[in-house]
Amino acid sequence: LEKWYASVNLDVVKATRYASAYRATDEFKELFDGLVDPTKVLECADLTLEKIHKLPKDYKEEVMAEVAVGNVPTSKEITELSQKPEVKLSKAEELLAAAYERKAKADAKWEEVKADPETDCRSPEYKNAQAAVRDSGRATANYEQQIADLQTQVEEEKSKAADAEAR
Repeated sequence: LEKWYASVNLDVVKATRYASAYRATDEFKELFDGLVDPTKVLECADLTLEKIHKLPKDYKEEVMAEVAVGNVPTSKEITELSQKPEVKLSKAEELLAAAYERKAKADAKWEEVKADPETDCRSPEYKNAQAAVRDSGRATANYEQQIADLQTQVEEEKSKAADAEAR
């Protein structure tokens, strides 16, 4: 794939940006199919669309609704939005849900491999299943820790805001 990118004078970063921008426009079409002119989303820059695509689902839909009514955000605004602890927490929760799904699949595969008497413990299938269980367990633990840290950060910001409002 990288050789093909080079053949059309495109680097990997830009290709990834274009792919994310395409996915964001595709999601926009699905979200507002028949309700809003699909070319509305093309008012956004590719970098902005890439950043919108990386937002958590609920925030992404909110930003897309703003684009649909003609309020096109800048890349800087999306970056600021993505740096908010609430947004980071929402994204971490989405990633944790996906990690739980991967863990469930890895556990099922591990049980299947262990139960098969013809699978040797030195086989690649056995080792891959074992590694998938270990890695998915680490991933879920990491996301759970991130969520705990972000929840603490959100609570601190809420208390600071409440203190500032009280003053």
